[in-house]
Amino acid sequence: MFAVQPTTDFSLDKLDFYPKIAFLNTDGRPHLDMLTETLFMGQYLGSTPGNGSDIERWGFYNAYDFKFPSESELKYINAIIIPGSDQSVREADNKVSWVSALKSFILRVYNDHPHVKILGVGFGSQITAEALGGTVEKMNFGRIFIGKESIEMRKEFF
Repeated sequence: MFAVQPTTDFSLDKLDFYPKIAFLNTDGRPHLDMLTETLFMGQYLGSTPGNGSDIERWGFYNAYDFKFPSESELKYINAIIIPGSDQSVREADNKVSWVSALKSFILRVYNDHPHVKILGVGFGSQITAEALGGTVEKMNFGRIFIGKESIEMRKEFF
């Protein structure tokens, strides 16, 4: 009989499986699942070592189901992306409780994890503004812009 001496440190802080970018899904309509799946597959298929994807490991969280990155994950996350939603940010219009939970999460990340950058698009920019003390008002006229824009994240962002 012999004793096995552990020679490897398996603490979670040493492992490198945490996402670098968190995508907080804010719209649970079924037809939008394809967007999340496309983003996930792009990360999965694009994760060939050496092509730069090693710094872009993404995690996907359904904020509308109260799913957010854990404290352990937030230590390693560089950025959070909050996209559009079919919900309103304004308290007077808001009928779902996950929006308030997301505001609290954004404020906690901003205060407790200053290394994490927050990128909001549409609803995401509005909820970030409200969470950090700004106001969002109902649009009196005009129309909502729906379209496609390219965004390049440069290393200087991090």
